[in-house]
This record gives sequence, C-alpha cells and structure tokens, in this order.
Amino acid sequence: MPFLPIHDQNDRQRISTPYVTWCAILLCVVVFLWQAGLPKSEEFRQTLAFGYVPGLMFADLRLAPDLKEIPVVLTLITTQFLHADFGHLIGNMIFLYIFGDNVEDAMGHARFVGFFAVSLFLAIAMSTTGEPRSILDAPAPDGPAVPAAPIAR
Repeated sequence: MPFLPIHDQNDRQRISTPYVTWCAILLCVVVFLWQAGLPKSEEFRQTLAFGYVPGLMFADLRLAPDLKEIPVVLTLITTQFLHADFGHLIGNMIFLYIFGDNVEDAMGHARFVGFFAVSLFLAIAMSTTGEPRSILDAPAPDGPAVPAAPIAR
C-alpha cells in the first residue's frame, strides 16, 4: 500500500507564506488541466513535444517536424509540470504541499527554487540512466521535497 501523508506538525518558522511551493502546485495543476482538455491524440502529441524524450537528446531520434514545439533542451523544464493522470498529479501535489513548505521555510524562497530545480534535473538524470535512447523517460522519483524533509527538522 502506498504511503500518502495527510498533514505534518511542523509550523513555519522563517517564512510566512510558501510562495514557491504554492506557485509550483498552481503551475502543475494549470498544465494538467490544459492536458486534460486536449483530445487523446493531441495529448500524446503534446507529451512528445513538451515531455523529456531521452532519445532526442542522447541518440539520433527525431520527432516529426509537426511535433517540434520547443527546443529539446527546454523539455528539461517543461517535462517537470506534465503528469500522466489525476492520481499522479494528486499524489505529487499532496507531497509537495505537505513537505514543500517545510523545506522552503528551512531554506528560504530563493535557495528553495534552486534546490527544487536541481532536484528535478537529478530526477531526469536518474530516469535517463536506464535507457538513454528510449522514446519516453522512465518514471522519475516523486518531487524533490520528499528527500529534503529532514532538512526542515
């Protein structure tokens, strides 16, 4: 049975509002709603265009010209806000909501943005190590806030 936290008992000490955490959650939800509003065929096309595809970066894979939306290096950013389904989104956002504010409180807003970005890039690197020529990346670990939870203590 998966572990799903429902709350924590850590009050914020240094920041009054976890702006970075809330903005990340909002951005993920907005992108998911955009994805959910697409027809199934278009949703897959947009996943290929905006999702991280290791084979495009590390092998000779090429997308059809009508699928190219952004430069492949930018998919390292855009892929972080794509979610496969509602359960994927909800699970990640619950963890981010519960633990993200504690980590943001411990680090401060600016350092948390950097930590969040580095964690997301490391998740991509971990998913790429399995098969760098694959068409889609392997499932990445849940968001960066979970491994950082001990920082907030």
